[in-house]
Amino acid sequence: MKTKTKVCIVGGGPAGIVLGYLLGRCGIDVLVLESQDDFDRDFRGDTLHAGVMEIFDSIGLADEILKLPHHKIKTMSAGGVDLIDFSWLKTPFPYVTMMAQSVFLSHFAEKAKSFPNFQIKMKAPVRELIRDSKGNVTGVTYRQDNEIHEVEAELVVACDGRGSRVRKEAGLEIDPVTDLMEVLWFRLPRHQTDQRYGQSGIITGGRVPLIVLERPNHYQIACVIKPGTYSELRAEGIEHFQNEIGKAAPDFLERARNTLTDWKSIAFLHVQGGRLATWHPPGLLLIGDAAHIMTPVGGVGINYAIWDAVETANQLVPVLRAGKPIEESHLAEIQALREPSTRRMQTIQKFAGRRLLEFLSQDTGAAFKIPTALKLILAIPGLRSILPRIIALGGKRTRCHLSKFFISQ
Repeated sequence: MKTKTKVCIVGGGPAGIVLGYLLGRCGIDVLVLESQDDFDRDFRGDTLHAGVMEIFDSIGLADEILKLPHHKIKTMSAGGVDLIDFSWLKTPFPYVTMMAQSVFLSHFAEKAKSFPNFQIKMKAPVRELIRDSKGNVTGVTYRQDNEIHEVEAELVVACDGRGSRVRKEAGLEIDPVTDLMEVLWFRLPRHQTDQRYGQSGIITGGRVPLIVLERPNHYQIACVIKPGTYSELRAEGIEHFQNEIGKAAPDFLERARNTLTDWKSIAFLHVQGGRLATWHPPGLLLIGDAAHIMTPVGGVGINYAIWDAVETANQLVPVLRAGKPIEESHLAEIQALREPSTRRMQTIQKFAGRRLLEFLSQDTGAAFKIPTALKLILAIPGLRSILPRIIALGGKRTRCHLSKFFISQ
């Protein structure tokens, strides 16, 4: 079973779906291969920052997106201090749009299906890369309905996440740039009487800091632990962990006891930020977490993936619409445009992660506190707007320059 397309996208996450949508809307033949049968995953990033919403606005989709179930976060705090205040941003979207990734992806996929050049195949895991006699990537094989299919493509774009199968098949390895973090993810119910709605941040009242993201009906919580201590934590028992949550946030103690009844209700993740030295072997481009793994710090992963997708479309569409072949220089330009902001954000993530890991390595039993120097910086208007800008806009805004190529929907 063989298929031919201009661009084959592996992975139906934020980068893959947005890139597929933009290519389809510009009349470029594109096939998206998604390994799962739906977009619903636990603990996927769902923080759409202002820079992404500005792009959606420029292509006429922001109003539609904001009609989907969501809520807005205006500040992120820790220890009673607003670390990040998005109200300082000069943008129509001075907040974080919190939206389940499955909702956002499903909406984009349905919109894209109206374009005759767009195809998406679910439950279609990629198996291997196809190469020519020179070793250049010319397509992929995938499995669907117990059959092996081949796709011939002018370009394969890997958007299949931090555990990228394509990256492995290409023999590429991520260079670590941040320290290893181990994170426990779980959910606790949110009560209507809770007064913190509209904010998220770090609860620092106890020995174990909790990174809390608020949702309309629940809290999504990350607990960063000292690397290598997960087995010890489990050996101490689920009740001990419930009590540690209660020390950090007394209001959460009863909820933890009722909700986190065993370790199956808690996801354990290894997280280490890193990036590829080269994102573009011949015939192949890697973007999003397949090219640069972001840590949870700042909740930026989904946004950097989307910015990668938009810049990829900016560079490829004029070439493909002109009937010209995709050259190595076109792919190198994508990396050159996207890598600086990625490096900058990963440097910030490294600093913040290392500060947290230093605290977790202490045996004093003291509660986590915001450094005095950081508090002073946050008190200076000209400085406290820098971090929100880097997180929400990527430092330098990414724009979509494709409106003249759009076909009617």
